[in-house]
Amino acid sequence: MYAPKVGIIKEAVLKQVVEKFATYEDYLDSLITKMDVYYLEDIAVARQLVELGVINHLFSATIPRTLFDARKKLARHR
Repeated sequence: MYAPKVGIIKEAVLKQVVEKFATYEDYLDSLITKMDVYYLEDIAVARQLVELGVINHLFSATIPRTLFDARKKLARHR
């Protein structure tokens, strides 16, 4: 699986994403367009492609699940 270097993802963006989305799937869904779902006909496939970086409409690195989950856990314990 493609995992971008953490330095590519700005800390402020990571914090904003972790605060905004309850789950990693919610985050992935925010990166999927109606056209993606139309052509792929499966939201699960669209999520996988976004997570792998194949679908990338924002031209930025997708936050890896492990990093999202770690930051989410940290936020809960604060």
